[in-house]
Amino acid sequence: MLPCSRFLGIILALLVPPAQSLANTCSEPTRTIQDASDASVLTACTTFTGNIVIATAAAGGISLNGIRTITGNLTAANSSDLETLAAKDLAVIEGTFSLEKLDVLSELNLPSLAKVSILDWTDLPVLTTSTLVLSNVPIFKVSNTALKSFQGITFQQGAQSLNINNNPYLTSLSIDVPTIQQYVVIEGNPLLKIFFDDLQWANNITFRNSTMASFPSLTHVNTSMGLYGNTLTSFVAASLASVGGSLVIDGSTGLEALSFPLLKSIGGSLQISNTSGYQDVDGFDLLATVGGNISLSGNFSNVSLPALTSVGNGFIVNTSAPFDCTPFLAAKTAGHIKGLFTCHGTSSWTNSSLPIPTTTPHSTLSTPTKIAIVIPLIALLAAVVAAAFYYLRQRRRGQRRAEYDGREGNFDTQTELLERFGKGDFKAAEMDAGMGCGELVGCGVKQGEELEGVEPRYLVTELNAESRPCELE
Repeated sequence: MLPCSRFLGIILALLVPPAQSLANTCSEPTRTIQDASDASVLTACTTFTGNIVIATAAAGGISLNGIRTITGNLTAANSSDLETLAAKDLAVIEGTFSLEKLDVLSELNLPSLAKVSILDWTDLPVLTTSTLVLSNVPIFKVSNTALKSFQGITFQQGAQSLNINNNPYLTSLSIDVPTIQQYVVIEGNPLLKIFFDDLQWANNITFRNSTMASFPSLTHVNTSMGLYGNTLTSFVAASLASVGGSLVIDGSTGLEALSFPLLKSIGGSLQISNTSGYQDVDGFDLLATVGGNISLSGNFSNVSLPALTSVGNGFIVNTSAPFDCTPFLAAKTAGHIKGLFTCHGTSSWTNSSLPIPTTTPHSTLSTPTKIAIVIPLIALLAAVVAAAFYYLRQRRRGQRRAEYDGREGNFDTQTELLERFGKGDFKAAEMDAGMGCGELVGCGVKQGEELEGVEPRYLVTELNAESRPCELE
């Protein structure tokens, strides 16, 4: 019979797995979970070193209870029969928590999860419930789900990006984050009211097709901020002082009021368009500089920009209501508005079309530089005139040569010579058929002398020896 102590040792050895076996269970580059029994093997692991992948064939519910930390990723994709996923002890996923194309996943139970490097949930069409309460998620994306709410999301150390889109049943979300380094995209959530109570700085903000957004602490947007097609009736950015890029408000037909009481500068453009309910463009009491253009279109009858001193690239107003452009035309004339100026309204006192071109910059050339350019131009012009004069003179001489020379430049008879020169009486004198230019010999003209009125180059070389004496007047 075995002693009691030895019997207990055998029992404990059977119940407690060896350390090496436990290490193998809790460490693997990628562990694939096919069903609930595969998941139950990991219950003894407080930390799993590696990635956990829910297989596409997984069905029903999967529970990863016992695990507190996953050093890699937790992934489930295209698992068409996966209905629930639970990990009640899981607090940290050091890699990515990715859920994608899970057609029947309706519930997530991860009440302890606080830290995830990247959360990416996409195409979860029946997911309505999540107990998620996060405190540190640098990259957050929730797209195309049936979620109605989150209990809360806190980004204690700031976030890189936040993207919440196409969640048609999501009604309310409060996000505590001080800074967002890349972008915020909130779009396609028609019932959503979202609150960023602690957000102070963001690189880029896009808010589209949603109901309400609150940014009470926001002071700076590094690039652009856009509100597109929202159903909101008012928008307030009470602390916003600067927008580095453009501020765009477009397609909010129910918008009645805007308030940017501390906004002083916009690096890009200010655009307000397709806001038919917005009757008075105001709420920009301190706005002084707009680096791009101001483009306003809608049904407003008043634009109030009392502090405006500089617009870098145009002022465009198109309204279907009566509108007086005179104050802004005066700003254009004073040089505060550069670029194109266009203003259209419905009343007779509206400047219906007043395009004014951008001012041409003054020359910065010094006087010596201008002289150095002008003098060669004058010399070139003089050379062209001289060449033209020389050409015309030569052309006139050629015409006279042709006149004097007759056919092929030769005189055939005395009569022709008399007709050409009109000098002397060459009775029966005949010219040698091959005569050219030279001296006139005979007929009372000494060798080397010139006929009066005839240039020397056109003197006849010689007369036929049988010619009779002639007289020259």
